[in-house]
Amino acid sequence: DRVQRPVDPAADLAGSGLPPARCRMCGRALVTGQERVLGRCDTCPSTADDHLLDELTQWRDDIAEHAGVPGHVVLTDATLHAIAELTPATTTELLAIPGMRPDRVDEHGSALLRMVTPYRLVPGPRP
Repeated sequence: DRVQRPVDPAADLAGSGLPPARCRMCGRALVTGQERVLGRCDTCPSTADDHLLDELTQWRDDIAEHAGVPGHVVLTDATLHAIAELTPATTTELLAIPGMRPDRVDEHGSALLRMVTPYRLVPGPRP
């Protein structure tokens, strides 16, 4: 008989391709897939700029419509939200976001970084 040990959601996930196992804001263990994608627990407030998130979503929907696929095939809502929250500045930072595989960064990385850049340069809410 095998004894199963309880799973520790805060266990070290280094090298697994998943984001840190603890919330980047409060340090609480990340349990759900969406929490891991965002790098924060669902009780901490989002740091995403709503205008950027809308812009990213519209861009993704346009790409999907042109390709004749559902939007989540291009990028999931959780990945878009993570991009809007983390505002990556480089392709390396994009690759660190779950859902941003190398082929997606090759195909969409430049456009994503162009959209994110103004939001990195102007802190706080935008008009």
